[in-house]
Amino acid sequence: MAISINKLRFSYPTSPNEPVINIPSWQLDKGEKVFIHGPSGCGKTTFLNLLSGILSISDGSVIIFEQPLTNMKQSQLDRFRAQNIGCVFQSFNLIPYLSSIENIKLASQFSSHAVNLHDIEKLLSNLQLDCSLWNKPIHNLSMGQKQRIAIARSLINRPNLIIADEPTSSLDAKNRDTFMSLLMEQVTELNCALMLVSHDMSVSHHFSRVESFNELNQTGLTT
Repeated sequence: MAISINKLRFSYPTSPNEPVINIPSWQLDKGEKVFIHGPSGCGKTTFLNLLSGILSISDGSVIIFEQPLTNMKQSQLDRFRAQNIGCVFQSFNLIPYLSSIENIKLASQFSSHAVNLHDIEKLLSNLQLDCSLWNKPIHNLSMGQKQRIAIARSLINRPNLIIADEPTSSLDAKNRDTFMSLLMEQVTELNCALMLVSHDMSVSHHFSRVESFNELNQTGLTT
């Protein structure tokens, strides 16, 4: 099992009696690909931050590849995330003054997976990023080019799970379709699980499993 959730609840400290997340039970199999849709502001990013260990769980349990996140210290969570989870963020989270290659190298800082320049260059080639751009500062690249680098960074440690948060929100239709095709191609090659959350239903056809976050997240219920 890639993800197993049981009675997961989360509230921000400023509103402890108003849960943002309330998910009684949910699972994702190894190698499975799921699209979760929901409007902006419904808690999707908070949910992903809990799954990746960026936020601490208030109540309940999240088990990723048989490892309970609640039992880990922050340093352990950072290492576990680096070795098992690749994240594609809505705002990319790339360092603008570093090059494509330098940004991708940073992803291997906490991982025990050996990464060399050949691995990075091969991945960038597979993602159809022209080699003339590899050593240019990120701020000189287009939105679509940055997104390919974000995919490469998420994949470089050969993770077992990819989490993507609104990855197509800044892309036009052509770049969105290219992005999704490249992402699905690489995820299939790695045989890793994929969870993609978005309000953009136009990408749903890439997935055999499609779920509504508002149905999954039962914040109107009390337990």
